[in-house]
Amino acid sequence: MKVKSILGTALVLGFGMALAEDRTFPNAGGNLASASEWGGTLPGGADKVTVDKGGNYTLSGDVTFNSFNVMVGGCYFDLGNSRLNVGKKGDGALYCKPNGGGRTVFSGGKIEFSNQGNCYPYVAPDSAGVAVFANGCVITNANYFYAIR
Repeated sequence: MKVKSILGTALVLGFGMALAEDRTFPNAGGNLASASEWGGTLPGGADKVTVDKGGNYTLSGDVTFNSFNVMVGGCYFDLGNSRLNVGKKGDGALYCKPNGGGRTVFSGGKIEFSNQGNCYPYVAPDSAGVAVFANGCVITNANYFYAIR
């Protein structure tokens, strides 16, 4: 009986881990809280989310991702009154590498590091770029907040 229980638990845990995905937002701008703009399914708390196109992005509601990676400059994230929750504990819960230069702006809202992840708002020694938190954007529960790396 214990073997079946252990095997069942292992299968459930393995299946849960298999559900975590790397998801890249398909558009150059848009609503990160819209399932339809993600192609039908909104990423969840186990997913690594990447933005790789410059543009204006919004949040129409709260979202939870494992990590949030901005891999290009020229992004403006208007969080409004919503919350971007990132749950990755430790390294790289919020990671911005503005390849090609340009600004990465987070405006308003709240970025919640629910498992005390690390915030890297600017990681790009080979290009000129700037990360800005403006209009009352609140960062909370970060384990480390690196100004630059």
